[in-house]
Amino acid sequence: ATQERLVYAASWWSKEDLRRYMRESEAPIWVNLQAKRAELYRSIERVYLGHHPVLDHEFDAQGEPLWGRHYVFFHEGRPLTVIYEVFSNSLEEYLGPSSKSLRRFTTGNRSSDLDKD
Repeated sequence: ATQERLVYAASWWSKEDLRRYMRESEAPIWVNLQAKRAELYRSIERVYLGHHPVLDHEFDAQGEPLWGRHYVFFHEGRPLTVIYEVFSNSLEEYLGPSSKSLRRFTTGNRSSDLDKD
């Protein structure tokens, strides 16, 4: 079976929080957080629509922009981790097409490139 890449994700942790919450380093973040029964608040900080040379290639984007986002998980009133995700356009096969009007609106935004701040 072919394993198609659908999501790229990265996260940033303090050493102390990484040791405390990510005991199963090979397991997904959510599995680790559920095991600790950590109550979380997620703040989506930014949504992106743009290009990244490496991810465009990995997702075979064929010139189409990719959606991305970054958010912060808060626990007990303080930031726990920052998570950055970029999604393959192939997800549209499973979830349906993204809105073309939203694409037009967002691509005109100067901050649409995924590799820029």
